[in-house]
Amino acid sequence: MTGNIGVGLIGYGIGRVHAHAWKNIPLFYNQLDAVPRLVGICARDPAKTLDMKENFVFDKSYSEWKDLVKDPEIEILDNCAPPNIHFESCTTAAEAGKSVICEKPLARSADEAYEMYRIAKASNVVAMSGFTVRFAPAVLLAKDLIDSGRLGKILNIRCCYLNIESGYNGYLDPNYPLHWHFDPKIAGHGAITDLGSHALDMARFLLGEVTEVCGATQTVIPERPLAENSRKMSRVGVDDVAVAALKFKSGALGTIDASWMASGVKDFFYFEVQGSEGALRFDFERLTELQVATRGSSGLQGFKSVITTSKEYPGMDKFWIGQSGGFTWDHLFVAELKYFLDWVTKGKQPDSTAPSFRDGYINSLLIDSIVESSEKRKWVKIDSRS
Repeated sequence: MTGNIGVGLIGYGIGRVHAHAWKNIPLFYNQLDAVPRLVGICARDPAKTLDMKENFVFDKSYSEWKDLVKDPEIEILDNCAPPNIHFESCTTAAEAGKSVICEKPLARSADEAYEMYRIAKASNVVAMSGFTVRFAPAVLLAKDLIDSGRLGKILNIRCCYLNIESGYNGYLDPNYPLHWHFDPKIAGHGAITDLGSHALDMARFLLGEVTEVCGATQTVIPERPLAENSRKMSRVGVDDVAVAALKFKSGALGTIDASWMASGVKDFFYFEVQGSEGALRFDFERLTELQVATRGSSGLQGFKSVITTSKEYPGMDKFWIGQSGGFTWDHLFVAELKYFLDWVTKGKQPDSTAPSFRDGYINSLLIDSIVESSEKRKWVKIDSRS
């Protein structure tokens, strides 16, 4: 270990998970070029900001993100704020020479995301998008099996992300109050952004570039009560459910669907990849397993479960939790932020696992194109900028 590196965090919700992960990196990895130090925290609510500062032992707290970004002790900006804050805070940090990791979606629109990518690239800083599920050892194993040709020619992928977001009935409850997720000025889009962004990133991570999309979106509950006055209703400006078909440059086909109105599940992320020589399945609710089937296998045919927690599997070689079990959702963030930390301290991206700001831009472009396809009722070609 060669000293420490200052981290500034914006946001509360998922920011708590990130703060916990930063604190745990030295506990799970014993070979670090720099140890993360939690310098500053900023959130919208002063009480929550103080709570974060005290609970996670940040050195400082701020009421304005601009003051946090200006702090010379902060070398890394970890942005867990709502999407409407991403553009200005991330670009300001990048132009100040700070490394940036930003939670998905990178921005509210593809145009906004492209500018974030362009400015970060021009500033020559490390800029990573937060697609955490990529870092599950089972997902990394799936990637290895696909890239190595073990599954033959890849024919298609099915990927979905379904939940009800909050509470017992969650967003299914028409009395669930209006908040920022339902406001396009803050969120950009709805379920296709919040959940579908993960499905789209996974499809592209595993199968490569998408050339065309055809989608449909729907707002199930068009009005909700205001949080500050439950007797007053206001319009929901985003989608609740989204589905899309994808065409890949490789010739493969895919489908994705996203819904935060899904009864019977809490946090169901699933994909299945079919190839000419085999197939695989991943279920986020069984995070440490990958189901694999290969043609011509001896013994029983069909899918077999591979437990991916021992050290021979991708991402686990330097992660001490090499037991048969125990790898959890929280550990995904530890692995993700450790990868980002290595990228920052070594000055180059170790490999293509970590999603860059360009990946975040392409993701936003796919989302915008699916929404456009739904509105125009036709296929939309993906034409990305360099």
